[in-house]
Order: sequence, then C-alpha cells, then structure tokens
Amino acid sequence: MSFAICVTSNKLKCCPWSIWARPGCLCLLPRTTVMSSSDRCCVKVKNECRLCVQHVTLGFDLTIPRLGGDVCWMTGIGQDVRQYGGKTSRVVVLHGGPGGAGEIEPLARELGKRGHSVLEPFKTRHSADGQVDELTAQIEAHCSPPVTLIGWSWGAWLGCLFSARYRTLVHNLILLGSGPFEARFASAIRTTKNSRLTNKQRSELNMLGASEGNIKDVARFIELSDLADTYARDSSSPPTVVFDGEIHAAVWREADEMRTNGSLLEAIATIQCPVLAIHGDYDPRPSEGVQIPLLTALPWAKFVELERCGHKPWQEIHAKEEFYRLIDNAII
Repeated sequence: MSFAICVTSNKLKCCPWSIWARPGCLCLLPRTTVMSSSDRCCVKVKNECRLCVQHVTLGFDLTIPRLGGDVCWMTGIGQDVRQYGGKTSRVVVLHGGPGGAGEIEPLARELGKRGHSVLEPFKTRHSADGQVDELTAQIEAHCSPPVTLIGWSWGAWLGCLFSARYRTLVHNLILLGSGPFEARFASAIRTTKNSRLTNKQRSELNMLGASEGNIKDVARFIELSDLADTYARDSSSPPTVVFDGEIHAAVWREADEMRTNGSLLEAIATIQCPVLAIHGDYDPRPSEGVQIPLLTALPWAKFVELERCGHKPWQEIHAKEEFYRLIDNAII
C-alpha cells in the first residue's frame, strides 16, 4: 500500500500503486513512512518526479519537508533524467553500477558544453529488461531518435542490450570502460585492483562496498575505487553519486549470468549500428576481455585503447584530450 496526498487539499488517503498515473496526487512509497522530518521526501506525480508539498503532516508524527528541487524517489538525485545543451537530446549517456546514478555526470556535462544535446537518464529498475524498457521510455520522451548511445561500465552492457533490441532508436553505440564480455577474463579485475591498494585501503573498500544512501560513504567508496582504477586523475570535482545496493545486487546478478551463459554476446552479435569501444590501458578490466569477444561477435566494430588511461577517460590527465576527440568525431 502507498499513500497519496491530494495536491489541492493535502488530505492523506490510502491508494493503490496505480495512483502514480493519476494527475494531481503525490505518491509516497512505503519507504517514506519511516522517514524522520530531517529525511528526504520521495514523491512521484503521474510518471514523473516532482516536488514535495511543504510540511505535510501525515497524522502519525511524520512530517514531509519541502525540498529545494525535484527529487527522484529511486535515485534521490533530483529527477529521473538530466539534460545538457538542449531540450531535445541526440546523445544519451548511461551511468554504471548498476545502481550508480550520477557518476557519469561530468562526461554528460562536458559534452553539453561542447555543443552536443545530451540526456543523462537514471536507471531505477531492478532487472536488465526493466532498465532497457525504462531507457526506451526516457529516449522517446526526451530525445530525437536515432541517438548516439554512450554507455560506461555497466552502462556499456546496457547500451548493447538496448541497441540489439531497439535498432531504430540507435544511430551508433560507444562503449566506455566496459566490463569483459566473457567470464574467463573477469577474475583478473579483482587481482589487479587489489595489487594497487594497501591492505588498509582494501579493507575499507570492502567495508564500504555494501553501503548505500549515505552520500559521504558512497563518495569515499568511489575515491578508493578510483585509486585502483585511475592512472593520473585531473583536479576536477567528483560528482554526487547516489548508489542503490538493491538495484546493484539484482541487476548485476542477472547480468553476470548473461555473461556466463553467453546470452550477452548473443545479443551483441545482433547489433546492426556502428560500434566504437574505448578502453584505457590502465583499466583493471582487461582490454582483451572487451576487444576479443566484441570483434568476434561484430568484426566490423572499432576498438581503441587509450594509453595512460584508466576506467574514466574523461578525468584522465594524459588521455582525456584524445578521448574527447574520439567522442566528438563519433557523435552524429
């Protein structure tokens, strides 16, 4: 059961989940019933995220404070998409995780500054198919297809699954820092990461790995991960990332099985649009785990390995100029 607050009267009433699609109501998920007055309010109007009403008390010592901006009930990050460089987007940038909303923001923002109309959608569904369907709705609502689809890390896999299913919506696909497409290459990732961290850093990283919702803990987790993932980071400020552990666990379990049973590569083999994979030579995810399976499935795909570059090329001092040159040339 969820709760709906009528915008006009602010009266509380119980309602079914279908109330999400009813105009004029704010719907609060069950998780909001345990929030204190200092916590965030998570609401949804129709199928879009909107503001909370100001200081609505639900009658059992639970006050929902007004926030200073739109808040997505799943990501807590502000809204279900962000756009840069124009209202109708032609470029879509997919974050990693799964469940790591906001981490790709620096790339999306920079591409907007470079004259591209960019959509940064947040993925909130708990299955790979669900995220593909969610992305379809976001592209149809905010873009002028076909689009250039740029997927980073988990987003690279999601981009592959989407491009295989919705060919008319994708002009070309760019894969950044993808995980290996075959399981036999995956074990090297943890070995490489561990070799680049001290025992204390490894222990802290493992402890933080299961945390979610605490912005400071997520930021520290990313900071430690970057130590292992990055060759030479620039001085840019890190983005705010909202990590959802439930999304991560559910989607990654399914995605890992797709890699193991070969269905991921089977989907990739059906992609018909141009594909460019960009990978840093310092990325703990072995480049051969991307290049060999990808070019076997799609012999005409292009693979570029950037020197002195880790998992996030847009923040690498030595590689980002060449990285952006490749991206600018590839975008329609």
